[in-house]
Amino acid sequence: MKQNDSPYIAEAKENSKLLRLDKNVANSIDQIVDLSKLLGSEDLNMSTEDKNMVNSLIFFICHSKQNDLFGFGNITAKDFAAFINVKEGYLRMKHPNPVQLRGKSKEEIKRLYELQEEDPTQRVYDSVLENALYTLHHVPLNLRASSKEVIQEGKEIQYTSLSMSYILMEELKTTIINSTRGGMARVSYSYAIHDKFRQNLSLYFMRFDIKSIIKLRRAGLSEIYLYLKNLKDTFLEKAKRKEEINRALHFNQMCEMAGISRYNKDGERFKNPRDIKYKLNRVFETLQNETDLKFSITWTKYKKDAHGYYVPNIYFAEETQKTHEIYSNLVRYHERKLIFKENLLQELLGYFKHHNADRENIEENMLIWLKSDRDLNSKELAFRNAQFISYGRVHNNINKIVSAWLFSLPKINSFHEILENVDVNEKE
Repeated sequence: MKQNDSPYIAEAKENSKLLRLDKNVANSIDQIVDLSKLLGSEDLNMSTEDKNMVNSLIFFICHSKQNDLFGFGNITAKDFAAFINVKEGYLRMKHPNPVQLRGKSKEEIKRLYELQEEDPTQRVYDSVLENALYTLHHVPLNLRASSKEVIQEGKEIQYTSLSMSYILMEELKTTIINSTRGGMARVSYSYAIHDKFRQNLSLYFMRFDIKSIIKLRRAGLSEIYLYLKNLKDTFLEKAKRKEEINRALHFNQMCEMAGISRYNKDGERFKNPRDIKYKLNRVFETLQNETDLKFSITWTKYKKDAHGYYVPNIYFAEETQKTHEIYSNLVRYHERKLIFKENLLQELLGYFKHHNADRENIEENMLIWLKSDRDLNSKELAFRNAQFISYGRVHNNINKIVSAWLFSLPKINSFHEILENVDVNEKE
């Protein structure tokens, strides 16, 4: 690490504080759940709060993967309540119309609860939190046709535009934690995420500020915030490639994301589009004042237009800030190294658990295992896997790099030092 690299490292670390979200999910956040994929044509109603809960659960998964090495893959009502700033009791409340029970007869529902009595792990997912968990475990993500898939082909990564859909939570298991003081038993849920989502959190992602999301959640503005954050990144990439940018936002889509109705409180349709435009402008002002998004809007009016007469055109503040390309590349390099470190530790944890059945003092014992000469083949595999996940390929000099890294392991004193003495360069 060079002395003059410090500003790039500092900015990369600031970027790492923002959460990463698969760009496909961000681009489809307003339609991410389509219950018809599970229920056909029966009882497809999904409240705004249900959608917010599912979205918040996706954000929690991103946060946990990025910040909680030993907790990733597990969730409790207590942890999730703290994350989204609601009371734990609310998440435990019975959902009025849980997805799992829709379309089932009274006899079928009764039998499900009987099975749960016989075996508590045969969970009926009927609470507010459980309904969101069940949805992500059974309903494929409803991604837009412009989504991109990361395809592994040898040592290369190819992006292809196609419509794709998959179950985000591939596995979902329940563990009952009995209270030691005679209180209510707690439930812990373990999950495994789909590889496509996991890969895109390293290779095809946008960044967002979780504090802004939590702040906007109650106002129902998290979807439009994420959409515009993602759009900003897209604009910056297009500008870099000198591609044409279409600044027109779809008026109706923006209103839907912002929860703006075309009807007043008396159920009468607004006759003047200016009334709706005024409400949308207020939303844009809220985003400007309450989040890290900085942009300006100009309006174009059409006499007859499917977009709703008015078309907002957006300009992001970052577009006018000229950053030297060398500076940007160095920031990206150091940010990528931080992502690699995150993936490496998660890969190593997986191999450690495979070789060690004892789960007591796992953090301390894993560090001892890392410093030892045990299971060197597994450690090497973890390194190779993490590099492919993080960079989309394996370095040509991988054997030399792995040897140097394995040699450095006995000298580390914490997980933070896992790459301290090894230069992992994505460039040849």
